[in-house]
Amino acid sequence: MLVIGVVLFGTMALVTPFMQNLLGYPIQTAGFLLGSRGVGTLLTMMAAPKLMKMIEPRYLILTGLLLTAATLYEMTGWSLDVTQRTIVLTSVAQGVGLGLLFVPVTSVAFNTLPGHMRNGATSITTLVRNIGSSIGISMMIANLTSKTTQMHARIVESVTPFNDALQMPDVASTMNMSTDAGRAMLDQIVTQQAAVIAYLNDFKLLMILTLVMVPLVWLIGTAQTARGAIPAEVAHAID
Repeated sequence: MLVIGVVLFGTMALVTPFMQNLLGYPIQTAGFLLGSRGVGTLLTMMAAPKLMKMIEPRYLILTGLLLTAATLYEMTGWSLDVTQRTIVLTSVAQGVGLGLLFVPVTSVAFNTLPGHMRNGATSITTLVRNIGSSIGISMMIANLTSKTTQMHARIVESVTPFNDALQMPDVASTMNMSTDAGRAMLDQIVTQQAAVIAYLNDFKLLMILTLVMVPLVWLIGTAQTARGAIPAEVAHAID
């Protein structure tokens, strides 16, 4: 639950400003594109109970982790030219992966608990997920700010009067280093590229965190989830 909170909310905290600040999408467009991940999660969570009757929950969890990691790997290759179609497809696939995590993880957590302990367990799992979301958002934004500053400093090391690219006629006419406007334009471009690199580093960090959790799947027992409906406490914990 902790990792789900980190990945789910950490990614949400990154993708939205990426689309608005770097790609220039309006709020409504960014919201629609981000909402496509919820569609994938909704459909998968509806199908997950039936899948658990046929497949071991730990294999569903493994599939969810690998699919989420694969989408995060895809996001590490995003640029300022990424299309809306790519964002939607990646988001839907990531939503499917997270949907394959929510229901099986919750069911496995409650499967061995007696009925009188499930109310308390629901509160604990919700608390852990909320803590994970807080950690994920804080960690990703802090790393984003830090990496943006570092990458900006790294890039400007090459911005010198001896850089042949800056001496080309087309570049020199629009970004004249001897003028305030030229320096401001160059700084804006450098800051934008530094932010892109920082976002991609954050996506990579989330991918590594997801892959680190894969070996823990084998700690889950092999017993099939009992056939029938998921307990009401489990459904309540998922909400």
